[in-house]
Amino acid sequence: MATVGEHSNGHRVSYVLTSMESKNFYIQKYYKTKHQARQFAQQIQVVEMATKTGLARFDQLQEWIGRGWITEDQATRCFAGYDQVAESVEVDLDAILGAYKDYAISNSKAKDASRKTYRTAVGQATKIVEWLKINTPQLDLTAGHVEMYLDNLEMDGASSWTVHHYLTKFRIVLDQAIRLKMIDHNVARDVTRSQPKTAKQRRILTPEEAQCLLAKCEEYREPISGCLPTIVMMGLYCGMRNEEMAWCQWDWMNLKSGILTVKEVQAPSGEVWVPKDAEKRNLDVKDAFIKYWRREQKRQERAGILGPFVIVGGNMFNKQHFQGRPLGEWGMRSAYQKIIDGEGLDPSITIYSMRHTYATSLLRAGVDIKTVQQRMGHSDIKTTMQYLHEIEPEKHPTDALPY
Repeated sequence: MATVGEHSNGHRVSYVLTSMESKNFYIQKYYKTKHQARQFAQQIQVVEMATKTGLARFDQLQEWIGRGWITEDQATRCFAGYDQVAESVEVDLDAILGAYKDYAISNSKAKDASRKTYRTAVGQATKIVEWLKINTPQLDLTAGHVEMYLDNLEMDGASSWTVHHYLTKFRIVLDQAIRLKMIDHNVARDVTRSQPKTAKQRRILTPEEAQCLLAKCEEYREPISGCLPTIVMMGLYCGMRNEEMAWCQWDWMNLKSGILTVKEVQAPSGEVWVPKDAEKRNLDVKDAFIKYWRREQKRQERAGILGPFVIVGGNMFNKQHFQGRPLGEWGMRSAYQKIIDGEGLDPSITIYSMRHTYATSLLRAGVDIKTVQQRMGHSDIKTTMQYLHEIEPEKHPTDALPY
């Protein structure tokens, strides 16, 4: 049966596929967390048992192949008659979507289904599959169908980048159909759309805007169990991403050293959040933030809402429904919008704008770019260097002109 062991790459799952021939297949897969490894080990036991008995439905084999648990060649060698049946496969759009989900998680850096990028990708793929079910349920589509789908997105007001992302998802969804032998050609790859080149300019807060947020946030204690000021403090003093704010726990902070550590979290529900390698980092924070941290912890304790997460995931007016879970991103954005509207600030100032401001302010103050890269959790220093474009004109290099 499948076993889980420690490895330099993380956690290794070893399993055996029993062949009809004398040679079995010994396979190993690697996962970042023990939770992910154990979850896979439980799933793969079904495949192991099926190869021992030689009994499995054809649709099961197609699903396992789509998930990458067993290859076409291994299926042929483990199950009698598979190669003959595989010549004609019925279209199963749900199986295609399942294969896409596995593709998306296996090709993501974090290998975490709770990440916003994964949820967005799966959401787009799901819409494409639902459209296929209505318009071409047997996948007898042409490049014209794909063009029509993209044109409809544009007519509905989708941005050029959104259309570009949907075309990419369309191609990958049909790639899964090819892998599952439901079609033999990906018509979405016959469709070309030029990649948008317009970059959205970062919104950097002025010192006055930042001071306004810091000064006024305490007046907005009603939304999200009174944690709106925490969002402002984390954004301006730590430069944290929205997702990092939501998953931040009290034990991230070492009050003696004044160091906040962004690290892996397992919620009481069992859900695991794993930051990317570069995003696991130590942040030195100012004394003003540490003082706020202490006050906030005492406030939540008095209110009876103190849990593992610094930003409370629940409703202080419905305490019986309170759970130790992270607050959803929609709740954060909705609460933050109240202070923007209430103080008449520029609506383009988002939660993420505070992270941009954090990086730009450090560079403007003369902090070296390598340090800023580490504080921001950028894997590539080129990402950090983009912030230099915001402040380079402030140095007025053209003053050196000889005329």
